[in-house]
Amino acid sequence: MEHIHNIAEICHRLGVVHVILSPGSRCAPLTLAFLRHGKFEVKTISDERSAAFIALGMAMENNHPVVLVCTSGSAVYNYAPAVAEAYFAAVPLLVLTADRPEEWIGQRDGQTIFQNNIFGDHVKRSFTYPVEDGNSDTIWHGQRLVSEAVNLCVAEPKGPIHINIPLREPLYPNTDAAFAYSDGLKVVYSVEADPTLSEESVRVLNNELLGYKKVLLIAGQGSRNEAIEKALVDFCQHHKVPLVADVISNAHGIAGAIQHHDLFLANNTSEAIQPDLILSFGQSVVSKNLKLFLRQSDADHWHIQEAGQAADPFQKLSKTIWASTSDFFTRIQLNGAEAQENFKSHWEELKKRTAAVLEKNQGQELTEINVYQTVLKRIPEHTDVHLANSMAVRYANFLGLQHGANTIQFFCNRGTSGIDGSTSTALGTCLSSKRNTWLLTGDMAFFYDRNAFWNNYVPDSFAVVLFNNNGGGIFNMIPGPAKQPEGKAYFVTEQKLNAKHLSEEHGLAYFRVNQWSELEEQWNSFAACKTKKIIEIVTDVEGNTLALNQLKQKIKSLNTQYNEQQ
Repeated sequence: MEHIHNIAEICHRLGVVHVILSPGSRCAPLTLAFLRHGKFEVKTISDERSAAFIALGMAMENNHPVVLVCTSGSAVYNYAPAVAEAYFAAVPLLVLTADRPEEWIGQRDGQTIFQNNIFGDHVKRSFTYPVEDGNSDTIWHGQRLVSEAVNLCVAEPKGPIHINIPLREPLYPNTDAAFAYSDGLKVVYSVEADPTLSEESVRVLNNELLGYKKVLLIAGQGSRNEAIEKALVDFCQHHKVPLVADVISNAHGIAGAIQHHDLFLANNTSEAIQPDLILSFGQSVVSKNLKLFLRQSDADHWHIQEAGQAADPFQKLSKTIWASTSDFFTRIQLNGAEAQENFKSHWEELKKRTAAVLEKNQGQELTEINVYQTVLKRIPEHTDVHLANSMAVRYANFLGLQHGANTIQFFCNRGTSGIDGSTSTALGTCLSSKRNTWLLTGDMAFFYDRNAFWNNYVPDSFAVVLFNNNGGGIFNMIPGPAKQPEGKAYFVTEQKLNAKHLSEEHGLAYFRVNQWSELEEQWNSFAACKTKKIIEIVTDVEGNTLALNQLKQKIKSLNTQYNEQQ
């Protein structure tokens, strides 16, 4: 078993800490290798799909590879949604899949499918681990391969790596067998390089920037980073640049960051806020209205990233700058401060006016927009917040964060933007950070991933705010499906589940709100509870749609009024 034990020891030497296992016989040698090593934090999650998303959440939080281990056959395919999310979100996962030896593939042996390259283009690279044959070159090959896989995981852009591992029987060692790895184990270490711009590049870029008078800065999805924050604060203050910050950018702690843009940019054609240069960094943006607004502009677009394929979400990409974000914004200079300051003031004024509309808009009816306004104001400081996809992340982006900006961090699966693993991913971030973690989710995403609770690891620091409108409410808000006669039955997809029995089954404290008058009391009880918990807020999908449309109409009137004043 030394050949397999080598995998665990190399992972340990290269800094891997967390391992997520799913039960199975073919993977037994791998399972025992990590369990008996003694230096890993190992957890067993029976549902492979949930296991993969939990690993994703852990890696998302600690920004270091998490190992996944499963048995052969269809179990492997259950990793696919989380692997795809990890690829597009640049999250490091090391996926180890046990397999039958090649001679048994396609021979109607149990739990046998075609596993080599099973994830296709959704991994940075796929390896096949050599079958042990006693040859020293085979041992060397396996050791080198594992080092390369771990190092590729963390090389920018980070992402998932797959190692398929054929294993011959016997799969279980003798009960008295000791853990041991090969003598003279070969481990290849990597050294990170800090991508910095050359002096000549800085000179050329600064010269080009002389031609732009209205520069707009866009922060894509990313984690909080003190060096980046400091560089951005200095840059934005000195050069009077507006910074548009989606809630998942975690740039809301930067003074003056523009929020509520997803509301005030809808159908906004004001020339006063049109940029002639877009500077962006980070990954995806949530705001569809921001993307549409910039696609209709005449701006150039420069994107700053350390490595990888450059995306063009605004259809304006004209330059990719290979540099760290902090290095770029520390060394770049703008010209035309007066025009830039006037440009920034228009963005800030729209933000201010929209915030005023939101404050006046909050009513005493149990609609999602009203409750989200209340919830976002009451998130405790030093909390990690995971936003499920569909309406949860959209509501949060509409409203923004108004307090605790330097202590609250948001997470969301926006690589593929699927709802399927939101709860498991949130649990993974909680298990990794050991901080208070809240999940804000809708009922479809929540019940889709109910197996996130089917394990022994849900900590008392995990809390769920569940908005249950008994269906996929977003399809009642999108003009296309909402106008179809089949919309209610086949898009909204009504469901009658609630979280009470799930809470009882898995030992979570349960609170429920059916009307606005109950919210304050139930919320206070929920907030005071010190164990793992769920508060379920029941709303009406049609009332939610009406309330959101009324808000959007108020913002539209604001835009019209503002444009007429220019």
